Amino acid sequence: MINLAQAMPKPSVWRTDLSHGVRALSVFAGTIVIAMAMILFIFGIAPTSLFASARDTLGLLFLGLSSALLLMTITAVAKVRDPKLDHRAKTVWYQIGLHAANGIATVALTFTLFGISTGINKLAAGNLDIDTVNQVVASLTSQFSMAFMTSVIGLPLSALMRLVVVIAGKSEGF
Repeated sequence: MINLAQAMPKPSVWRTDLSHGVRALSVFAGTIVIAMAMILFIFGIAPTSLFASARDTLGLLFLGLSSALLLMTITAVAKVRDPKLDHRAKTVWYQIGLHAANGIATVALTFTLFGISTGINKLAAGNLDIDTVNQVVASLTSQFSMAFMTSVIGLPLSALMRLVVVIAGKSEGF
């Protein structure tokens, strides 16, 4: 039987993993701050109203899943670029990064189909007559807006993150 102390990674490994996570979080948060500053400067839209609009249009679940996968991808790139890791560990993190970037596209397309099906379901369940047509159209517009905006945001983000992972991998010989 293996002793627990022998099976646990060395403290330096935990510190390295934590440093990669903090680095990924810093890149993620810094990118958001820079994007918010540019949007405020160019369009004059306050970050609070932009976050409220994103929450209302996209939904918290999509934002949470996409953010988690984005953080995983950034962490994988940091691990692939780490000179202290061996080639085998970098290969694993390279694959994790590619799968996490592809996961962003999967989440985007899943929420697109979910929004379309929810809109169609509301149309089928609703009583459509001359008095309720405005409410039904407003409900459909809201659902279809969520459906298509998840693809508009998720698919390019996925492609960009795959590009970053592949470039980091190529620089390491993959």
